[in-house]
Amino acid sequence: MKRASMLACLLLLCFVPFRIAAQTAGTGAITGTVVDSSGATVSGASVTVRNSSTGETRSVVSASDGTFRAALLSPATYTVSVEKTGFKTVAQSNIQVVVTEIAKITFTI
Repeated sequence: MKRASMLACLLLLCFVPFRIAAQTAGTGAITGTVVDSSGATVSGASVTVRNSSTGETRSVVSASDGTFRAALLSPATYTVSVEKTGFKTVAQSNIQVVVTEIAKITFTI
């Protein structure tokens, strides 16, 4: 019984990496940086990524260095908007996400 349990656990561990790879293999990502008009990074900005075909959205927040990342996106065309209180809201459309590629954008707000 103990041997069967150990074997089952080993088999499960062998398949976990393949499962994770399968989940990420068909996706892409959008990354970028949010800066103000002087070029200083802006942390805490709300970044919304919207799939132009389905309308599905994902929201992330820019980090202390102004960077953001929206990962595991289906291949499609997206519109990305950035907003933060005290700054203007900006958006960029027609951003293509391709499988295993990372689209990089800088937003000046």
